[in-house]
Order: sequence, then C-alpha cells, then structure tokens
Amino acid sequence: MIKILHIVGNKIEPSNGIGRLLPEMIEMQNKFSTNIHCTLCCINDVYITSSFQVINKNEVKHINIDDYDLFIFHGLYFWSYISFAKKILSKKKSYLIKPHSSLIINAQEKSFIKKRIANLLYFKAFVKNAKAIIFTNDDEAKNSVRWNPNALFEGNGLTSIQSSDIDIKQKQKPYKFVYLSRIDFTHKGTDILLDALDLLKERYNIKDLHLSIYGKGSKEEENELIRRIKKLNFTNVAFYGAIYGNQKYDMFNKKDIFILTSRYEGFPMAILEALDAGLPCLVTRGVNMTSIIEKYHVGWECQTTPQSVANLIVSVLGVEQDVLNEMSRQARKYIIEEHNWPALAKYSESLYKQVCERKQ
Repeated sequence: MIKILHIVGNKIEPSNGIGRLLPEMIEMQNKFSTNIHCTLCCINDVYITSSFQVINKNEVKHINIDDYDLFIFHGLYFWSYISFAKKILSKKKSYLIKPHSSLIINAQEKSFIKKRIANLLYFKAFVKNAKAIIFTNDDEAKNSVRWNPNALFEGNGLTSIQSSDIDIKQKQKPYKFVYLSRIDFTHKGTDILLDALDLLKERYNIKDLHLSIYGKGSKEEENELIRRIKKLNFTNVAFYGAIYGNQKYDMFNKKDIFILTSRYEGFPMAILEALDAGLPCLVTRGVNMTSIIEKYHVGWECQTTPQSVANLIVSVLGVEQDVLNEMSRQARKYIIEEHNWPALAKYSESLYKQVCERKQ
C-alpha cells in the first residue's frame, strides 16, 4: 500500500477552489483505488471529518516522514512548505507540487516584487527540488513558468449531480447568464466583467442583460461590485452573495450560460459544476479552457479584455436555441466522460505509483 500525504496551506472551505476540491478528491482516491491510501495535512488550519484521516496544524510537528511514501503540496506560497520540504528531502523522500494556478505567468505578476524576492530566496528552489509539477491540464502547463521541467497531469474530478429525475432546462431567449466566483478584481477579473457590461450599454446600446452574480470577496471589493452594478442600472443584473450546496445546483438548473472572466486559473471547480449542470461556458483565455472548448465544443473563449468579453456576449446572445441545447448536452457528456471520479482515482493511483517506483 502506497501512503500519500496531501499537504494544503489554504483553509478547507467551499468558497475557495482548493478547499472545495481536496476533501472530495481524497475521499474518492481512497474509495476507488486499491493500492494507495491518502491522508490530508492541514498545515495552517483545522479541518474535522470522519471520511478520512486529517493531520491538523497543531499536530504537524509530530508527523513521522517515514510513515509516508509520497508527499503532494497543493498551492505554493506558504512559508511552512519550505521547512516541511526540507524534512522530506532529508529523509530521501520525494514530493510533488500541484500549484493550482500559482505558477501561471499572470499569477506571478501579482504582487510581483514580493514574489520575486520570495522566489529567489526560497520558492524557486522548492519547485526545482520537487520530483515533478502536477498541472490540471495542458493549458495550465503552457501558461506557467517552468522552473521544474518535469510535468505530470492530473485533472480535477467531480461528483456529478446528473440524474434521470432532474429535468434539464431547455435554453430559451432571453438567455440567463450566471457568474459564480470569488469576487476578486485582480485575479478573477470581476472588473473585466463590469467594464464589459459598461461597453454593452455605451457602445452596443443594450438596455439590459439577465446576469446573476454570486460569490464572496473582501468587503471593499463586494461594495465596489454593488456600486458598479447600481451605476450600470440594468434591471436584471444583480449580486446575490455566496451560494453553496444544493442551493447552488438548483440555481444552475435555472440558468443558461456560465460566464467567467479570470486573468488566470488552474481549472476552476465552478466551471466543472456549471458544465455538469449543462451550462456552456463563456470564458476569457485566462480560464485555461482553450483546448477543451476546441475539442468538446462546450463554450466560447475570448481575449482577457473588456472589449473581447463584450463582443463575445453580443455574439452569444445571437446563438440559436437548438445550438445552445446541443452544447448543453455536450457539456454534461464531457463531465461524465472526462471528470468522473472512479476513472480519475485509478489514473492518480497509477501516476503516484510511477513516481514512487522511479525514485527507487
């Protein structure tokens, strides 16, 4: 049995992507694999669950490195990762890093000076000393700095809500858009969306748009979002705050198109959830869906600028209903075929096994 320790510095909570993904991923890997056993280490937080073993922040100092065969760091910029990695290497063990977008070039430009100093002193060596870097897809890898030439690929899984007793909403004009993400002007491009809405009003003479905005952010950015929406004065554009669980899935089933205007992403869980609900996705290039959209026809992509977003919204508003309904079917099919947990857990098992065998 190969013992894996997944290490996370983020809080485990549904409002952030890593926190939303990791508990489900570990539970599914333990459930569907036969030769690996996964434990979660919350290096900066406390997380309670009966689904799998968790080592919380007050227990980290008691970890016996020899109890595990492979270590996987999720995310990147946590100071406690540096000392932990040194302990792992001192025991001749290997670790992987799954950056979840932290190595994307645009992400590196955020807080540029601080990151440049931190990278030079600690984090570039941390990345270089990893056995490999795990990217969620080829688009993330192409758009990331490559301090470590060894790349592995492991997609995010999803427990599908698709069911024969759920009535799939047929797409009808006027289309209902939904934006669900952290309210973050720098990373998630909330400002790009708002600027695009201004362009729709000023240059295209559009009087309204059915757009529901969900998410959680700092008080300052939420207030700015509310101020901009009020100034826009579109009757059917509104901010509803955070939404989780069954309420979120019920909401998705009432919408037609998902929109995300991020400057950079790994591969967001909200995209998977939207596709699973049959929502084609209107995204910027920063969302890293280029190859998926080209291959599976589950959405549309534009440059990461307000003008490009506005142009694409106008174009999508004119898409025929039968075309949109076919894209909806393709979206649900894509999730079942490419992101189902049984197959992904087996793939992860083979991936981790190969890494462990190569170091012997």
